[in-house]
Amino acid sequence: MIFFLGKVFYDLLNYRDAQKIDNAAIIRVEQLYPLAEAKLRAMLKPFPKAAKLVWCQEESQNMGAWSFMEPRLRTLVKTEIAYAGRNASASPAVGALTIHKREQACLVVEAFSI
Repeated sequence: MIFFLGKVFYDLLNYRDAQKIDNAAIIRVEQLYPLAEAKLRAMLKPFPKAAKLVWCQEESQNMGAWSFMEPRLRTLVKTEIAYAGRNASASPAVGALTIHKREQACLVVEAFSI
């Protein structure tokens, strides 16, 4: 299961469709606070307890919702959450479209391969 926030949804969805991946759920978190824990629990109920959970984000690791969501999701599901995204950075953007596109493609692939 891949949790995420924002427009990375379209990249994840397109990749899942293009690769014909049928065993990965993508779950968009629409609101960070207050976190809809009851809704998240209900969404997770049909999945096996041993399912791998991933947080995917476009922002650098130290700038997006990861630091807020990771402890909350870990408490909610009682297991570790993997991270798929850009490394921590002092800059909010890489400054070159080519590098941005390459990093974006890598984080999408990483989200499905963890």
